[in-house]
Amino acid sequence: MTREVWCNIVLVVEGKWVTEQANKGGEPSQASLDKAGGQLARYVLNLYTSQPNRQFAWALIAVDMFVYVCLFGRDCVYCTQAINLATLAGRQLFAQFVICWSLAGPVQFGLDPTITFNATTQEWAIACFDGACTDVPPVHTVYYTKHDTMSICPSLFGRHTMSFFISAQPNGDVTVFIKDVWPMANIGTAEDDSRNEIVLLHRIHEQFSMHDPGVPYPQIKMGGTVQQRNYGQLEKDDATMAYGSIKAALPLWDPESPTQVHCVHRHMVMTPIADQLNTLDNFYELIVVLANAMTCHRKLYDDCGIFHCDISTSNVMVVWKNGRLQGMLIDYDNAIYLDAISTSERPERTGTLPFMSIGNLEGNDTPRTALDDWESLLYVICWLGTYGLDENERAESTQLAVPKPEIYRWLEGSMADVARTKRKDMCSIGAFVQIPDRFQS
Repeated sequence: MTREVWCNIVLVVEGKWVTEQANKGGEPSQASLDKAGGQLARYVLNLYTSQPNRQFAWALIAVDMFVYVCLFGRDCVYCTQAINLATLAGRQLFAQFVICWSLAGPVQFGLDPTITFNATTQEWAIACFDGACTDVPPVHTVYYTKHDTMSICPSLFGRHTMSFFISAQPNGDVTVFIKDVWPMANIGTAEDDSRNEIVLLHRIHEQFSMHDPGVPYPQIKMGGTVQQRNYGQLEKDDATMAYGSIKAALPLWDPESPTQVHCVHRHMVMTPIADQLNTLDNFYELIVVLANAMTCHRKLYDDCGIFHCDISTSNVMVVWKNGRLQGMLIDYDNAIYLDAISTSERPERTGTLPFMSIGNLEGNDTPRTALDDWESLLYVICWLGTYGLDENERAESTQLAVPKPEIYRWLEGSMADVARTKRKDMCSIGAFVQIPDRFQS
């Protein structure tokens, strides 16, 4: 293996020499671990942003003579108990980790073999699959993309959604885009998975072919669960295959580490190509885009029997068609079929925290309806009106604002905390007007 490849897969290490009072037993204090862990999280986030083929990351926390091995997975961080290098047992245990890493390859260090960099053309080659069942040989197609045509959602946990504007030939014209995502999934075949966005998008296209919605919607050209070779066998790429077996083979994981969530890795080739909201020039254009997106939402509800369940600032995109501005509703990972909704209980709570409806946040027994998503739209308008259309500027203004806008509390605390805050904000006109008073002029 070349040196350049190994430079991409080294461990992330955070070391601290601490002189403060240790906990009973000589282990570092929780404050020291939290400080080191926070720094590691920033390092790993930078890895995800700069390496589109990064699936997970290994990390070490070294505080005085104690070492903690961390595995940053898709759903959470798995961490070992303290390994004391001052003891023989601790040194032997750490040596076991080092030996395992020395025998590992790029896949075991977290790199996706289906996304590779071509140094000659300076492009990323991405393998896409059509068909998601392990017992059916998938159709395999390779697409190409430049690093500056990627849209990466920087987050440590969750679906790690990335979009690549791609061409069918090296250095070709961009014609479609690939969505690379790690959604939660039911265990079983893709066709039986009610969460499978690919199956749902095919159903939407079938219905809209008969009932034109009059607005853009994501159209899938091909898509499936990513396939990898595992001891010579072609298997679907999920969290267990990515790092589950590695995690199981290594010792001394903290018993309080969370249970691994079942996630699958999917590539979807789709059209039309869309832009983010920050490409809009003014709020008049925003209203047009939001109106189109919610028109699609209504058509999904009426014609397809599908409930989107995640109206947010990142799920409404801008499409230009024949010089005409339009909006498109995307991201159907959380969508559900109306016939799956029980009248006695609400479905699983999903969505983006600041924009979730009060009933969704509370998880109460009120049946979920289209009004939940329309309530989310109100929160989206308030959010954009307060912070603007640019995500980076919004994050910066949030940190600098003194006092912080009322709606900043929609990000703080648990779901129950946010629900209580929203009830106060929405209980009367007098309470609500404090929010638009902070809108940008």
